[in-house]
Amino acid sequence: MSLGKKVKGSFGAMFFGFVLIIVSIGGTWWNEGRTIKTHKGLEQGAKSVYSSPTIDYVSPENDGKLVHVAGGVTTSDVLTDSDFGLEIPHLKLKRSVEMYQWKENKDTKKNENSEEKITTFSYKKVWSEKVRDSQKFNEASTHQNPTNKRFASFSKTASAANIGAHALNPNQIGKLNNWASLKIQEIGSVENAQLINSEGKTTEIYVGETSLENPEIGDLRISYKAVYEGDYSVIAKQAGNTFEPFITDRGTTLDFVKSGIHSAENMFLEEISQNKFIKWMLRGLCFLLLFIGIRMLFSVITLFTNQVPILRSIVNFGISLFAGIVAFCLFFIVAGIAWVFYRPVIGLSLIHI
Repeated sequence: MSLGKKVKGSFGAMFFGFVLIIVSIGGTWWNEGRTIKTHKGLEQGAKSVYSSPTIDYVSPENDGKLVHVAGGVTTSDVLTDSDFGLEIPHLKLKRSVEMYQWKENKDTKKNENSEEKITTFSYKKVWSEKVRDSQKFNEASTHQNPTNKRFASFSKTASAANIGAHALNPNQIGKLNNWASLKIQEIGSVENAQLINSEGKTTEIYVGETSLENPEIGDLRISYKAVYEGDYSVIAKQAGNTFEPFITDRGTTLDFVKSGIHSAENMFLEEISQNKFIKWMLRGLCFLLLFIGIRMLFSVITLFTNQVPILRSIVNFGISLFAGIVAFCLFFIVAGIAWVFYRPVIGLSLIHI
């Protein structure tokens, strides 16, 4: 690569560094505000939530209030797979269809004796839910895949579900994600389809002319998962005999669904813990982006010092150290100002300290 192109690339890296710095500062400000608002909203919810002693009836006096109910979630819906004649009275059903097909692997290496790059292709047979377009293969004539699957993957959800006398809203039903393998007892008459028994549990269907142990290109392997009826805990605003998201004074929403029987206190403690985890994860990400962005501002300098081996490590270490110190200081300045903005009393006391 010519020197002119390298210099141009360095200036491009500097511009990208500025973008990363702006994104990091904006992300830090947003994260601190999000953390504080979420925490205050959870505190409000923990203080005002009412735990219903029973799920067998709906108390009209709790309408519009934040309530906590826990018990068995049931549905009268029957989810079906018409292709294989399956009917199951569960909350959710997921069918995953994998096809046995060719997969192309591309490996590019630089020639040790020149700037030329050498690319090699290799192929292997794999089970994959995604259909790989063999027409784009380098050796398409000898590695051909079917263009589509005979059966497609799908996911179905019950339209109605209840926890005692309370009806879950569609958003809450969508949060029921306690997936488990579905045991299949029998299937309808489908050409070249057979049940696969694994460790006494029939959970897969093989569609092909040979066997699952010796499949051919285009054969299918079908598995199922379901969300069964079971115990769940809910915290949300009671709205008649159903639920709505509860809007806190901070503008955050409280609408929790958790598998199993849990007290309101434990559910809020878990949400608070999760909020802290997200806070520190995003803080770490923003600091890393800030460090990288500042580091990239010196791309032009490192372009030339990298040509001198004795200077390369010294200059790179110095720039990294400088970027780390500046990023650390700038990060805490932005976070501190955000705290002053969102929580003036605590923020100003921290600055005074």
